[in-house]
Amino acid sequence: MNKIWVGCFLSSLFTPLANAQAPLTLEERLAQMEQRLQETEQRATSAEAEIRALKRQEKPAVAASNAAAKPALQVNDYGELKFYGDVEFNMDGASRTGSLTSVRTSANKNWAPGKKERWDINGRILLGFDGLRKGADGKYAGFSVQPLADINGKMNLDDAAFFFGQQDDWKIKNWAL
Repeated sequence: MNKIWVGCFLSSLFTPLANAQAPLTLEERLAQMEQRLQETEQRATSAEAEIRALKRQEKPAVAASNAAAKPALQVNDYGELKFYGDVEFNMDGASRTGSLTSVRTSANKNWAPGKKERWDINGRILLGFDGLRKGADGKYAGFSVQPLADINGKMNLDDAAFFFGQQDDWKIKNWAL
């Protein structure tokens, strides 16, 4: 046990002496800084050269991929597609049958809410989808669908139609209500 204590004591005395360096002079510090600066400039030059080489490699690859890609969606002048919507929220209140206000009619009358008060809340969300396709010879076909969701969560169909015909000549329209 004493050997361990003696070893710890001696190592604690001589460790700072082993790690200590002699103080550098100003000229030696400047020489070290110049050496580090030259190494940093060499690393920067090699990094810039590597970046230039990568940029040169990317340009042909991008040009080749642009030439090979074809559009997946082609738009022509013959068709139309429309999406639209409408939201309504209604809150109605009445204090008496046939009246829309709940104001007292005279100052001497005691007014208290009773069975004659009515509150009605309703609303809807309507989405619309309309499509029209025109042919080169003046013929056309289209559709219109308007699904409707009310505030209670019930789904309805406000309007739905399919039509076709000849421009400025005849038209057949079928409504599903």
